[in-house]
Amino acid sequence: MGRRNGTPRRTGARTRALALLLAAALLGGCADDPPVPPAAGAGEAVDGSGRPVTLTVGVYGTFGLKEAGLYDTYMRLHPDVAVRQTSLARADVYYPQLLTHLTAGAGLADVQAVEVGNIAEVVDTQAGRLVDLARAPGVRASDFLPWKWAQARTEDGRVLGLGTDIGPLAVCYRKDHFAAAGLPTDREEVGRLWAGDWEKYLETGRRFAARAPAGVAFTDSASGVMGAVISGAGLRYHDAGGRLVVAANPAVRAAWDLGARFAEHGLTARLQQFTPDWDQAFAHGRFASIACPAWMLGYIQDKGGPDGKGKWDIATAP
Repeated sequence: MGRRNGTPRRTGARTRALALLLAAALLGGCADDPPVPPAAGAGEAVDGSGRPVTLTVGVYGTFGLKEAGLYDTYMRLHPDVAVRQTSLARADVYYPQLLTHLTAGAGLADVQAVEVGNIAEVVDTQAGRLVDLARAPGVRASDFLPWKWAQARTEDGRVLGLGTDIGPLAVCYRKDHFAAAGLPTDREEVGRLWAGDWEKYLETGRRFAARAPAGVAFTDSASGVMGAVISGAGLRYHDAGGRLVVAANPAVRAAWDLGARFAEHGLTARLQQFTPDWDQAFAHGRFASIACPAWMLGYIQDKGGPDGKGKWDIATAP
């Protein structure tokens, strides 16, 4: 469970009927996704090495596990196991398909990702179909932050999913666009532009807009700004008891208002995150900065393509 910076709504492989990895928030954005293939049977080798065990992993979007080399590392440590990943671009296609496969008891990968926004439903409705990972060899609660361990835990203490990350937040920015607008490009200097205050991020956006390259907005979306701001609040949409507190929480109002001001000042590319247009905007360089949780790095690398190579950098978030 990780993935989801501030977008309103982010380990190892285990042997079982099904275990869930949780990742908070990437709703991907392409069409014509292939179906998730059934789990491979024992004895199938998919990498030509003759390995006796194939472990299938089902994810959505650019998840980062493969990109970070984790599967290769796992296979080096376990020479008898081949890992095969399948990925659907869109989580809104992936998740209903996952529920269908769970209900049918067929078509599942050995390990399936679940967006953290869906985990409450999975815990409430699918617990009987999933393996208790707390009992899996090598799984230790001490390896996870207590709140992360608890996100996929049932009332009787079973753990249905293991978190992939906790979504530490930064700001990713295009060095070339910042330079064209007369802003610093060194990551330390960029971080100081907005250190300690999201209002300073807005002011930096206004400075950028005054000399911005043609067709380039400061950031992608007002909703992305709102999500990033609220992600840093101790109390967000629900209280500790699970009660909805959106209307009463001043942090939600502050995040909403700041996102709206970005829109009012014309500082956004007016995109909806995790849509084809958003993906293409990375490739075409249509915005200069974005709230950037850890998992976003792989997404930028994928969607930015060859033209974006070497142009992005990372600064601390406000």
